Amino acid sequence: MKYLQELIEANETWLTERVLGLAQAHGYTADSSTLELPWRASVCGFSDPMRTMLSENRSPPEISRDTATRADLIAAFSVEEARLHRLRGVPLHQFMGLTKYYRRAYLDLIETRVPPGEEAEACKGFINLFFDNSEIAVCLDWEQQISDDDRRRVAETNVHLTKEKNRYLTIFESLNSPIILVDTAGKLVNRNLAASLLFDDAARAGEGYYRPETATEPVRRIEGLIAQLDGYADAEIQLETPGGPRSFQIKTQEMLDVSEKFTGTVVILTDITELRNAQEASEGANRAKSAFLATMSHEIRTPINGILGIGQLLREAPLYDLQSTYIDALLTSGELLLEQVNAVLDYSKLEAGDTGLRPVPFAPRELVRRIERLSVGEVRRRGLELVTEVSDACPETVLGDCEKIQRILVNLVSNAVKFTETGSVSLSVTQEDGRICFAVRDTGPGIAEADEDIVFEPFVQRTATAGNRPEGTGLGLAICRRLAETLDAELTLEHPEDGGALFRLACPVEATGPQAETLQPQLTPLRDLDILLVEDNAVNAMVIEGFLEADAHRITTVSHGETALERIGDSRYDLILLDIRLRGMDGFETIRKIRSHPDPQLSGLPVLILTADQSDEIIHQFARSGANAFQSKPFNRDELRLAIARAMTAPPIRVPDWQEGVDRQALLLDPTVIFEHRNALGSARTRRILETFIETAEDHRQALRTAAGARDAARVADLAHSMKSAADICGLHALSSSAARTERSIAGCEEAADFTEISERLCEDIAEASAALSTFLAADQSGDQTGDQTETQTGDAR
Repeated sequence: MKYLQELIEANETWLTERVLGLAQAHGYTADSSTLELPWRASVCGFSDPMRTMLSENRSPPEISRDTATRADLIAAFSVEEARLHRLRGVPLHQFMGLTKYYRRAYLDLIETRVPPGEEAEACKGFINLFFDNSEIAVCLDWEQQISDDDRRRVAETNVHLTKEKNRYLTIFESLNSPIILVDTAGKLVNRNLAASLLFDDAARAGEGYYRPETATEPVRRIEGLIAQLDGYADAEIQLETPGGPRSFQIKTQEMLDVSEKFTGTVVILTDITELRNAQEASEGANRAKSAFLATMSHEIRTPINGILGIGQLLREAPLYDLQSTYIDALLTSGELLLEQVNAVLDYSKLEAGDTGLRPVPFAPRELVRRIERLSVGEVRRRGLELVTEVSDACPETVLGDCEKIQRILVNLVSNAVKFTETGSVSLSVTQEDGRICFAVRDTGPGIAEADEDIVFEPFVQRTATAGNRPEGTGLGLAICRRLAETLDAELTLEHPEDGGALFRLACPVEATGPQAETLQPQLTPLRDLDILLVEDNAVNAMVIEGFLEADAHRITTVSHGETALERIGDSRYDLILLDIRLRGMDGFETIRKIRSHPDPQLSGLPVLILTADQSDEIIHQFARSGANAFQSKPFNRDELRLAIARAMTAPPIRVPDWQEGVDRQALLLDPTVIFEHRNALGSARTRRILETFIETAEDHRQALRTAAGARDAARVADLAHSMKSAADICGLHALSSSAARTERSIAGCEEAADFTEISERLCEDIAEASAALSTFLAADQSGDQTGDQTETQTGDAR
């Protein structure tokens, strides 16, 4: 009978569920516990003596006339349970009826687990004899008169139950959170004092329990509130209370009653009024901070643009050696000032939570060449050597947030140059374990191991050279660390034995194929254009005019949007260069007037926006403006040339009409990402990327469902990771977040239902995002251009 002992030990949960199911089906839960644990304890009460007898190789005695007179291990639990039920007023036939279903559960266990034959019959015989002995002992004990001890125990039990009731009622009424109990029909069963006070400031503790018929108006309002929830398990509402309007987070929980006597819902209200007020104040402060940063960005970058622009114009003029030295010093100081302003503004944006990823295809070799071009001037001025190396194993093209990677590397190289007196700075690129690894090393004094952590803290500076004052803002490495975290990259500092400092950046990227995207296309400057420049800053106007005249363009300069509208009606222009912040009519309003002009030649004029304001609000306004291209200030002559080439070849950018006023679509799709791709990659190529996402979405959903059905956590995680990258490229940030959640949570799944639920939720998000993207493409006509016009290199676009 060893097999029966092991069978009982292994199936405690099965027996509990079977007994409970039989009791519910036949009405035996009415006088029993509402929780599962006591039912399990009863199963153990029967199983424990069974297992003891089986381990001792004993069987229950056969039933005989004197069986009832014999005390035995078998009867102890049954007799004690019978006495407790009798004290609660349960009649014998009800208790014995319930015991029959405990017997049935054990017999069913044998029936389903033991093959038919002698062993099964022996097991059933053991169970039947066990319960026969138990029932006879219960009947004998039940026949005895209730003794004085029984009466005393009844009285003690009643006192205990009364105390327990009062204790839990006191706790219920003392809770600060309003709690409401409702039945399955949504009718009020009880509420605590905190809930009553929401609707009646004269309410008293215990009214919901002792006087449920009172306060009919609060009851009506509470039941109306429950109906308003309409089954939502988590909601936020505003209630009119005696103390004024208050905001509440409402959570609901089905009552934990396995006996199904006390069915219904527990409704818990949490007052979040102060939290919402604090959030609104915080959001207001963030808006004020953003407005301040936007203003500072514009007001500081605008004069810097003038300083650097005039310096560049002077450098190209005939100068004496001393004058050239002065101009070089002026440009160096201006670039340093711009670097420090950018560092402060960049860090402020990161602190404000501006951590969105913008993955695009890019070539690591081209990225290194670009950083080399940006850094070589300062390297040469300091008499250093800049060494770059890209491993042959490095992919030609990868997918990642090129802009953020570039910002990190430019900061690291700039920092290395700043703190190196003699020798060299090197930048190398390798591929390791699916990551692109960048290494920036210098031959400077290095960083002490004790300072390894604090150098990444904001506003921490170290002396550039012995005896010199610190340079910069102390934000460069802090920004690098924050950007690396955003990229899910690893930024580390090492201390080479031969001196200097070595920073390593390991970025997770994906190879995208052999076609490399050019980060900085070398376009031939467009010649002989008639350009209308709308700029109200005289110095900036002078700089832009100098850049344009050097390329043989003809320029008309005005300082107001109203004047620009008059001029385009009088003359024919090829291009409008337009500042955003103008006195009177601003730049965006000027563009709207141009685009609504009845003359199609004038309404279709290419418009290039020029602004020092790089806030998110301006970027989103640009996406809806109908302009052709965007160039931030300050800029140099080459950057202006490239911007003009983009504006002359790219179609006007405008969000399709469906987005206006449709909040859900706005949450699903960020069109500014698409417009950035269109500006960099061209309309046709960008459209192909989006159409490919739509075409493969259903295949991705089927693959997810197949992997979930097979409970292949690694495969589901890989598919979610791939979907996150694809979603980011298409501006589907909500889907990207959903894919990231799936990737994190799937690893902890054990139950098949969890695999299905998590994967199916992502499948639904994929379908919704794909539909939003399809709607965008159907409404958007600017992506229907044939060919990638932004890649055209021409001497005259007219």
